[in-house]
Amino acid sequence: MIPTVRPDVQKTVEEHLEPVPGVRGALVVTADGEALGAYGLDGKRVEYWAAMAATMMGVARRAAEHADGGAIRTLVLDMADGRIVLAGTGADSVLLVIAGPQCRLEPEGAELTKLGAELAAILRAEPGTAADGGSGTPS
Repeated sequence: MIPTVRPDVQKTVEEHLEPVPGVRGALVVTADGEALGAYGLDGKRVEYWAAMAATMMGVARRAAEHADGGAIRTLVLDMADGRIVLAGTGADSVLLVIAGPQCRLEPEGAELTKLGAELAAILRAEPGTAADGGSGTPS
C-alpha cells in the first residue's frame, strides 16, 4: 500500500474496482506522475506505473492534437494476457487499470465511464470540500 495522497480518490477507485474479477491493479495519477490513489499495487509498482501512465497519456494527447482528434477518452494496450486501459479523468489526471484476460471491464463500458466521471468530479473539487468527501470547512 502507498501513502494515499487523496483518500477520496483511493476510496472511489476501491469501491468501483474491488468487485471486478480480474483487475490486477489500478492507479490514478497526475499528468506529472504523482500517484493520487492506487489499488492492488505495492509501492515500487506504483512508482513505475505512475511514470508510465503519465508518459503514455502525454504522448497520446500530443498525438491526438496533431491528428486533430480532440481529447483522449481512453488508450488501450491489448496484450496476449490482458490489457492496460488508460482513461482521462480530467485535464490533469489519468486512471490506469491493469486487467487480466478474464476481466470483463470494457474500456468504453459503463463501469469505467462512471468511475472516470466520478474521479473527474472529485479532482475538480478542492481537497477538503464536501464534493470530495471532506467536511467542507477549512482546517
